[in-house]
Amino acid sequence: MTELRNDARGSRAFSTAVVLLVVLGGSALTAYAANQGTTGSGIMGWFDRWRTSNQVLPVADARYANECGSCHVAYPAGLLPARSWRAVLAKLDDHFGDNAELDPQAMSAVRSYLLAHAADRIETGLAKRIIDSIPSAKTPERFTSTAFFRERHREISASMVAKNPKIGSFSRCDACHREIAQGNFDEDSVKIPGGGNDG
Repeated sequence: MTELRNDARGSRAFSTAVVLLVVLGGSALTAYAANQGTTGSGIMGWFDRWRTSNQVLPVADARYANECGSCHVAYPAGLLPARSWRAVLAKLDDHFGDNAELDPQAMSAVRSYLLAHAADRIETGLAKRIIDSIPSAKTPERFTSTAFFRERHREISASMVAKNPKIGSFSRCDACHREIAQGNFDEDSVKIPGGGNDG
């Protein structure tokens, strides 16, 4: 009889421990989700935020996609803060060595789009981490110069990119990030041409 009582106590203690782990784990996830500053609630809300934590809003403006995407990939606006886009747009006559000036109407449309969807204007996990990596006194004009970018690409040597004829430069995000059009920068969507994982 004593043995049965001990088994019952042990069973109750185990059940209580499991319940506590679930409750504490749920609380930790909720706290984590709240700390991310995004919307939604409960475990499913947290999962949605986690799932999209390596995403920014995809390019959804045809004018911007056409004007800027004709020379290079139309970078999602959420990769840089609004102050960076202002700085880039102010120098289109010497856009990293090229003249990329736009007519006033196109300039107005592109500016409005980029500023409204910049990293400090949208709520995604990726945009928040990008902003957190940029000191408030700095205004990077290239996503590749942000601490966030450098940290995420620290294991990829410059020669692997520069000497790779299928890439050539870290600014060619679309060469490896195959789902950039969907705003997805998750590691699972990366395929480095000539890197053994290209399909």
